[in-house]
Amino acid sequence: MMKKCFSVRCVFMSWTVLYFHSNPVITTFTISGNSTGTDGALVSPGDNLKLACSSSINTILAVYWYNKPPGNGSYLWSSTVGMKIDANGTCRFDTNYPVPTNMNCGCVSKSKYTCTLIGVETDMKGDMWKCKFIYNTAKSSTIAYTNELTIDLAVGITSTVISSPIVNPVSVIVNTAGTFQCQTSPGNPVASVVWHTDNKTSGTEDDTQITSGTSTTSTPDGDLFVTQGTLTLQVQRDDQDLGVYCRARNREQWFTSGTKKINVLYGPDAPVCKANTVNVSPSLSVIIGSMFSISCTADSNPLPNTYLLSGSEGSNLSLSFTGISRTQAGSYTLEARNSMFATGSGIPVTGRNSTSFLIDVLYTPLMPTIRVNGSAVKGTVNIIEGNSKVFNCSTDSNPAGNYSWTYPRGSTANRVLQLTNVLPDIDDGDYTCRVQNKLVPSFGSFQNGENRTTITINVLYPPRLPTFKYGTSGGPDISDNTIAIVRGPGATVACVAHSNPAPSIYLWSGTKTNDQLLSLSTFNGNTTVQCTASNTMTETNGSPQTRTNVSSLKIVVWQTPQGITLRYHYDKTGYMTVKDEIKVLTGDAFWLSCSVVSSPPSIYTWTGQTASPSGIYNITGGLSASQQVSCLAENFMQTTFKGTVHGTQSADLNVDVLYGPKTKILQDLSLVKGGMLVIPCLYTPGNPSAVSFKWTRSGTSVSWVNQNTHNLTIEYVQRSDEASYTCKVSSVLQPTLLSATTVKYDTATFHLDVLYGAEHLILQLNNEFHSSVEIEEHSTNHMRCSLESDPGSYMALTKDGTQLIARNETHQLTYDLRAECSDKGVYTCFGYNRYGAANNASMHLYVKCSARRPPKVDVQLIYNARQHENASLVNQIVAYPVPKPSQFVWKRCMNSSCAPLPNDMKKFKIDTEGLSSNLTVLDVQIEDYRIYQLSVSNGVGDELVERFHLRPTEKPDLPTNVHIIQDTITDRTAVLTWIPGIDNGSPQEFHVSYRKLVDETSLLRLTVKHDFTKEMYYKIENLEPGTEYLVSLFAANEEGSTAWVNDTFQTLERISDNPVSNPNTGSIVGGAIGGTVGAIVAIVVIVVILRRQCLLKCYICPNKKSADSDEQTGFGTDNPGSNAAEAHDAVSMATGTLVYDVLRDGDKGSDNSHVYMTLNESSQEPQGNYENVKKEDPVYNNADQANPVQTVL
Repeated sequence: MMKKCFSVRCVFMSWTVLYFHSNPVITTFTISGNSTGTDGALVSPGDNLKLACSSSINTILAVYWYNKPPGNGSYLWSSTVGMKIDANGTCRFDTNYPVPTNMNCGCVSKSKYTCTLIGVETDMKGDMWKCKFIYNTAKSSTIAYTNELTIDLAVGITSTVISSPIVNPVSVIVNTAGTFQCQTSPGNPVASVVWHTDNKTSGTEDDTQITSGTSTTSTPDGDLFVTQGTLTLQVQRDDQDLGVYCRARNREQWFTSGTKKINVLYGPDAPVCKANTVNVSPSLSVIIGSMFSISCTADSNPLPNTYLLSGSEGSNLSLSFTGISRTQAGSYTLEARNSMFATGSGIPVTGRNSTSFLIDVLYTPLMPTIRVNGSAVKGTVNIIEGNSKVFNCSTDSNPAGNYSWTYPRGSTANRVLQLTNVLPDIDDGDYTCRVQNKLVPSFGSFQNGENRTTITINVLYPPRLPTFKYGTSGGPDISDNTIAIVRGPGATVACVAHSNPAPSIYLWSGTKTNDQLLSLSTFNGNTTVQCTASNTMTETNGSPQTRTNVSSLKIVVWQTPQGITLRYHYDKTGYMTVKDEIKVLTGDAFWLSCSVVSSPPSIYTWTGQTASPSGIYNITGGLSASQQVSCLAENFMQTTFKGTVHGTQSADLNVDVLYGPKTKILQDLSLVKGGMLVIPCLYTPGNPSAVSFKWTRSGTSVSWVNQNTHNLTIEYVQRSDEASYTCKVSSVLQPTLLSATTVKYDTATFHLDVLYGAEHLILQLNNEFHSSVEIEEHSTNHMRCSLESDPGSYMALTKDGTQLIARNETHQLTYDLRAECSDKGVYTCFGYNRYGAANNASMHLYVKCSARRPPKVDVQLIYNARQHENASLVNQIVAYPVPKPSQFVWKRCMNSSCAPLPNDMKKFKIDTEGLSSNLTVLDVQIEDYRIYQLSVSNGVGDELVERFHLRPTEKPDLPTNVHIIQDTITDRTAVLTWIPGIDNGSPQEFHVSYRKLVDETSLLRLTVKHDFTKEMYYKIENLEPGTEYLVSLFAANEEGSTAWVNDTFQTLERISDNPVSNPNTGSIVGGAIGGTVGAIVAIVVIVVILRRQCLLKCYICPNKKSADSDEQTGFGTDNPGSNAAEAHDAVSMATGTLVYDVLRDGDKGSDNSHVYMTLNESSQEPQGNYENVKKEDPVYNNADQANPVQTVL
């Protein structure tokens, strides 16, 4: 805590310092980092940490940075860095406190200042920083401190595992909780742990996160923390084979543990028991004497190890039964058991479950016994009419029998049969008691069981009311005791009375005749007679009884129907008498009538109609089909001759229904052009069946002759035949009523689709067709290609064989172009479908354009040649129309003046053909090294003027962008890259040298051929880990060499325990590496610790000159590269400013910019904007810059 007092008011501050002045404005001073954690000071080792000191005011005079290393009781007395922004807006540093080599500081604004710690190391953990602000107030300068910031090192975890349980799979008893523990490797800060279930797919994207039953703890491990995650999971049966894993992170990367599978243990379900594959639960039915065995299964994990059977005969019974008896029937219980061992528990848990079932022994019924009033009866039982009796039938069986009685009245399914008011005829006969059961075992075939007993009942009764029959006692009944006879022969009537025993006396009134038969031939008119019947009954164990009964008979005479007349009524008043047949139109309404003479009056019945006394058949809706109708006239006469005498007379009439034909559906057709079409007119004939045909067509303007045949025939189908075709089939209908004669017809239509290949292809430009067309440059043009085909065609448009546009199933392509010179060419359109291809159409398109360079072609304007050699200047253009050779004009120039070439065939040779022109300078002399000009014009637009420079052959240009690619540096290799300069007419090669920065004896040299790529790469191998190297390169050809270009780099620390070979004895494997840097195989670094790059001072020292004075060492004063090293040293010494390595991966913001200064090989002065030291400033005497940033090289 820091204490600062002003006037009489004192304020204590911890993180943010607040100062209260006479005005109410609150002033704040803070320090913060750009990383994570508290105040952004949690950083990974090797990363850069940018610290920012800020103020809420902008009247800052200066800012000083203070550091307290770990273990120090207080801050260092001297500040680390002092800085300010002067009145010119320039960031300046206090030279008394030079910026350390591991820091990069800058001024962002008047109120914000930053310092970046480069490559934070592990020993910086616990470093504390704060800033002191010196600022102006209304009365004086004031000092204020920021809060303190403590650096903490972040260490990411590297793994996570499920530490408990260790087995896989994990066995858990169902409905209990399984506990899983996940543990991370040490890290800082504490990691977060989440749990997931594996949804059994190939990826983890759809896995489910577990959100309940989880907890997280941590334990210290030195300066780091080990995080433990616990999952308590309630396990259900459907969790079988469920995968569980955990994920953890304390930085950006997640680490995933292995997956533990869950083996869910559960006790047996209710056992399923079977006998001969049949379930025994709830019961098992077996026929007495059967043999069988019982087998059981139960679902459990693990499977059951014990099955126990118990019943009425004891426990632990055998599961096999031999010849089962009735005594073995009863209830049984089967219990299944298993033993469950949960993971982490040595004591098994016994699971058990049972099922109960019944064994039922089946057998057939015994002989039944019949009892009446408690006594068994057999044989015949006599019962007097009107008495009541109860019959009881019983026996023994399993299953219980089904009792049934069969007797004269019918049958009943009861054990007891009760007869009330016994009646003769109805109750006479055999009475049988039958007992049935069905033995249906749970397995095997069923059996039917049956037994029965029979008795006979005889009912005695007196005579019933006598009835009358015609002819004999066995003749037909005379209903209502009335008989009607047809005039003619007489008849005989019998008097019949039923009794048991039969009547012994029949007595007729009037005649007093004791005879059962009475003749009617003597009756001339209607008469009524009486018949009396008597019998004597003797009841078993009773006395005889005599009984009588009397009936009367009435006699009537009738006459049968005679004569029949049929009439056809075609409207309300019109009709005609018809016979045998009539013809009518389908659907027409009409009615028929029928009449006769009879007594009693007749009734009339038409076919399919209800009988009526009118004799009319009304067909209001007409008929749809021919049919045979009949009229029946009848009367009914009750006679004693033939029972009921039926008097009838009938007439038949055939109704022939006339209707027209019906066509059937004709399906649409597709036919290829040129094929033959034969299609019948499909129809169903009418009545009569004679028809005529007529084919017509529609949907086309092409004339066509109708066809009057059954089949439509087109010998050779053409495109004009595509239309809709209609078939008309008709018949003439002539009914009985001739005035109603008519013609009926029906039609059917189908569409013919004619398929044909592509044809009539036309290629047009701006709606006109020409085989050759000239257009103006930049004009807007519309190209269209069209054809005819069915179905649509594949069409394509090409230019000089290159496809421009294509489309399937189409009849037209369009292509718009704004004419350019490059659009010149042959445009071809073609199209086809499966039935044929159209003839291609082509158009030669010419675009008028002035002479110009070919597009996307680098024109060579500089040529090198040695004296006395021939030099050819080559030029290719694009133009239309093609210029004439005379329009290619070559000139040679001196200064800014150009003149035509002299007519000297021995000095100059010009070859012009088409769009190409070459100038050859023969036997090149010193005066021939100059500018040559070519002018080309074709009358369109401006002329093209090209200037070619013929120069002597020279040494190559200096290579540029020479550096080691930082991302390729490993512990033993690095990749060097550069951009070759121009070879100036002579093939060049590149000389590479490298050595340890502090060991001049480790120099290695090699030569790389120019592969003519824009950027070259070379891989340096067999380097030593953690070592700084100096690499140099120059280019050379036959004319000379360039200066050396240098770069330094440092290899990574050793990342493998494998021994490193001596780079002096290993071969340098290299060569130009084509393509991008991405082609270099990346080395996976397990632990990468970036070290701060050391200060580059003057490590370039002169070597002793080689014995071969022409050999370049790459590091001596005699080689062309030493000037660059001297210039580099001169810049450092002249400015008095420390030179830092460029932080290539540093911040790119404007608040920490890097200004890179180039070194000129011919100058000893730097190109940066430096000023002389200002002696009058007692605090800041370093170099000034225009921008408030630190200047580095």
